[in-house]
Amino acid sequence: MRLNQALAAAKTTKAAANAGITAAYHALQRHPQFAGHQRTYQPYNEEGEQLPGETQLVQLNTREVFAAMRKHMGTLFDITAAIDHTNTVATADVVMDGTTILTAVPVPHLLFLEKQLADLHTMLSKTPTLEPAFAWRENADTGLRESEPALTVRTKKVKEHVVAVPPTDKHPAQVYFNEKDEPVGTWSNVRLSGAISETDKRKLLARVVQLQAAVKQAREAANATQLVEFESSPILDFVFDNNW
Repeated sequence: MRLNQALAAAKTTKAAANAGITAAYHALQRHPQFAGHQRTYQPYNEEGEQLPGETQLVQLNTREVFAAMRKHMGTLFDITAAIDHTNTVATADVVMDGTTILTAVPVPHLLFLEKQLADLHTMLSKTPTLEPAFAWRENADTGLRESEPALTVRTKKVKEHVVAVPPTDKHPAQVYFNEKDEPVGTWSNVRLSGAISETDKRKLLARVVQLQAAVKQAREAANATQLVEFESSPILDFVFDNNW
């Protein structure tokens, strides 16, 4: 059997073994069922009244319960020990584009890497990106991205005198005030950002996905290792030595 086959069967095997152990545990708590008796009556003389005997059978025997419990515990110990011991020798290389980037990685660490890479992919997917509506350049001094300056004119309201009717020798001029916007300056707005480009974000996510595939492939290769058979019976032999 290979490690992946043992892992596939382990869940069912362990569940059945634990059910048997639990049944034995409950049986050991039913103390009255371990007790019985045989009661007989003998009159003092032959003319005395004859009474029938009484019998209460023993329903449970500790030896039988222990035997069943030992069998199920042995199954549980053996499958767990075999998987754990195989995991100490089941390794594989993580290979990216023909280049080995990690050598002889054990199965537990490959599982750890899979979990961490899944979390990393989730985090990177939340990375903010630069607004595509602007042209960005990197400022080597600040490490930030900057947009091209956007110029806007600042205006100010000013009043001017407008002569509606010129003055005459009999009437003064008729004048009114008119407001107009007069340019007084220029705003130069440079947008700053600590985000990355959408292209860079896609590249990062693609690398993580590629690495996830390589780690999964390595785990599958390691799980194809031949199962290390391991007998855990000495542990149970020490407890159930039949000397009680």
